[in-house]
Amino acid sequence: MFLMYSSEFALIITSITVLLSTSWIFDRRGTGEYRSILNNLLILHSIYILYTWIVLYPPNVFRRLHLPLTVPSETIRQTLILKAGLDGNVNATLPQPLEDLFTKLSSFDTRTYFIRFGQQVVQDCEYCKTYDEYAFFVLPGILLQYIREAAMIGFITIQGSYRERWRMYAVAILVCVAFFEGYFIATAQIKIPPNGLNVAMLHDTIWTFRQIVFLILPIIVHFLPAAIPPPDPIATLTSTQMVLQLTNARLTTLKFLHGAIMRDPSLRGSAVQWWSGQKKVGDAVELGFNKYIRYSDFVPSSIRVLYRLNLLCMDYCFVFDIISFHWVPSAL
Repeated sequence: MFLMYSSEFALIITSITVLLSTSWIFDRRGTGEYRSILNNLLILHSIYILYTWIVLYPPNVFRRLHLPLTVPSETIRQTLILKAGLDGNVNATLPQPLEDLFTKLSSFDTRTYFIRFGQQVVQDCEYCKTYDEYAFFVLPGILLQYIREAAMIGFITIQGSYRERWRMYAVAILVCVAFFEGYFIATAQIKIPPNGLNVAMLHDTIWTFRQIVFLILPIIVHFLPAAIPPPDPIATLTSTQMVLQLTNARLTTLKFLHGAIMRDPSLRGSAVQWWSGQKKVGDAVELGFNKYIRYSDFVPSSIRVLYRLNLLCMDYCFVFDIISFHWVPSAL
């Protein structure tokens, strides 16, 4: 009971951590038409994999009770009754699936199938006696898991996510992992020492590896660079034409506005006065800068160039206003 509560507590804490971290990251990496939907789908998928990994971890009576693999079935049964607190009851019985499991574990071959396919398969398959029967019994469930993950990859790389080019590679990785798992289960040698301790549980190891791949692969595909298509050239040309038309209208308005200012005596006087003041300020700054240059050899050349350009622009604007005073009224 304590282990079940610990697993549920670990799932809650891990799920909250995943939700907060992924939401914070995904909100700052949003590209694609269905980005928010895919973000939520990936978060739910990650929580489901974590739930399977933490809460639905495959049972293993030997690892759970810390018993060697060579221990007799009756000893396993008595230890389990003792752990359940039923040792005071003489007529204590276990659930029928566990009784059937202990009966099957009286065979050494069944114990090798236990290592290769896991406790759940040996416990649930009532008719299985040989390796082929156990293999065909476990194959559909594993294939369905890989098909589910392939569908998840398809959703993440849906049209409009801009990651369609990564779909083939991700599915190819899933296929390679599936072939590797089948090859590993079929060809791995099972070695049971005389004391029955420290036996590598192949099924538990490969099951954990599968969940890690299911958890990490969709996240990696989701964060791969997106191939954003170039904008429509017709739409770009249309928007550029509108901007140019607006700019042309503003320049035309500015030209006539400048001429109108020069025709009005008060506005013309204000403009000439303002530019004259700017010229005086420029002359004063130039005088101080020349003195600074005279007494300092560490003025960067870039500052000198920018300063000269600034003075040139100020002189040009002053001269332009003076010329406009004589030219614009007669031209307009």
